[in-house]
Amino acid sequence: MATSSVSQDPSPFRLFLKSDSPFLKDIEKHTAISHADDAVERVPQITKLVASWQKSIEEPLKGVSHDGTITPHIFELADDGIDMEAIVKAAGRSSETLTQEQRRQTMLQFDAKEKRMWQNTHFYVPMSRFGIRLDQVNETKPIFLRHWQMTKNYSNRVVVCLIWRKVRSAWLAPTFHPEFGRFMLEATPGKPWSINFKDLLDVETDMKWRRKIAKDHIYNCEYPITLTTFLLLRDRKSITPYYPPSRSKLRSQFVPNEIANPHIRFLTLATNIR
Repeated sequence: MATSSVSQDPSPFRLFLKSDSPFLKDIEKHTAISHADDAVERVPQITKLVASWQKSIEEPLKGVSHDGTITPHIFELADDGIDMEAIVKAAGRSSETLTQEQRRQTMLQFDAKEKRMWQNTHFYVPMSRFGIRLDQVNETKPIFLRHWQMTKNYSNRVVVCLIWRKVRSAWLAPTFHPEFGRFMLEATPGKPWSINFKDLLDVETDMKWRRKIAKDHIYNCEYPITLTTFLLLRDRKSITPYYPPSRSKLRSQFVPNEIANPHIRFLTLATNIR
């Protein structure tokens, strides 16, 4: 694998990383892809790991098994009540904002080998570099910081339901709690789950209920998604409304204090931790 040329326009957050580890050598000069190419060349452990991945992908996918024996017909096709038309329209609108090259990277066959290569370290294998990074999209996808207000509004609604008994299952309704991130929704079941099989069958229904409630309380242009990291951490325009980065509480050079829930508990927690 040829080593990529070092980027002349590295992502700003890398300028603050230290290159003490061999794995992070010259990280401040690299893009994500050029760093991956360079690491595969320099670090033997990564080279061996990537080679094993590439070998495994040549084996046909037969199914999922714990002992090598495939059990057929475990799952059946069924209508889950999901609004597929809305999903298709949203995907279509997103694809319209992409370039021809970006469409090629994101629109793959259902059984494409590239899909089997997806992983958190996907940049290390050229085949798995499908999809696009958020910082490659021209249109900014902002994170809305008003979701903490939804928690308060929903709590008031549940109180009304309990008083008037207009919602038959109000006592079992999901509850929403403030989280550290102002853009986050933390929902839990209305009652603890037991080990009974009936309760296990209720889990998926309850999760769908929570998501429906969340969508009922946000704008049409918003959508609740699951995040494993803060979107566009290096892009100071990734939140709305915009606030300048501040170091008084979070002490961050990239995100403002306002991304944290305004409750004093969370701001105090952030100050003490940092």
